Amino acid sequence: MILPYTVDVPMERWPISNWVLIVATCLVSFYAFGAMLGDEDIVAG
Repeated sequence: MILPYTVDVPMERWPISNWVLIVATCLVSFYAFGAMLGDEDIVAG
């Protein structure tokens, strides 16, 4: 995965909103993956 460390705008700024979106997407993905694995145990049992 490529993490941005600069922003392509004329002003000097950090890409904080990009980092927040990346972290939020990863957290939702991990939560969904964990929930998916939990559902398989219920269906199999």
